[in-house]
Amino acid sequence: MKDKNPFTTAVVHNVENELQEQLSVTSTFDEQTFIELFGDVPRLVFDINDALCEDDPTAQYRMAWRFDDDKNPTKVVIDIDVAKKEHMFNIRTVRNQYLQWWDEPHRIAEWKNDTKLVDEISKSKQKLRDIPNGLKKDLAAAKSVSDVQAVRPTDLPVNAPPGALEAPLMMRSTMDDDGGSLL
Repeated sequence: MKDKNPFTTAVVHNVENELQEQLSVTSTFDEQTFIELFGDVPRLVFDINDALCEDDPTAQYRMAWRFDDDKNPTKVVIDIDVAKKEHMFNIRTVRNQYLQWWDEPHRIAEWKNDTKLVDEISKSKQKLRDIPNGLKKDLAAAKSVSDVQAVRPTDLPVNAPPGALEAPLMMRSTMDDDGGSLL
């Protein structure tokens, strides 16, 4: 007989920390076990296989999850402003990594006094630096998670340093279900 996952319940509850208010998801055997561990705090209880937030079914922006009512929650909603900040953070993370990867070829071109290559790399790096400003208007207009996800920097892959598109990127939550980048 195949072993069954003993955790059948997901409990969404508030976590208070010094940085921000956020929700946490705790997997447990049942709601009673959760209450014994955490106390009788405001919470929502789901089957472990259910989507916990209708607005964010893939849980890409979990840091933006909030209760609709902190004391008597009926559902998990998304704070779209927090989702926008998280999305821009992820874009900047990739952009910063690309900028860093360009540094060595830039230094080598300078050392070789290859002014043409130095200029080309400098232009690519400037286009990377300009990406966040180019996305601000579209991101500000976003009203839903799908709108936020649609804001993608087209200049990011175009100005990637050699080998960067094949290398793994340090990102928090911009991966799709298949592990591919959503950017």
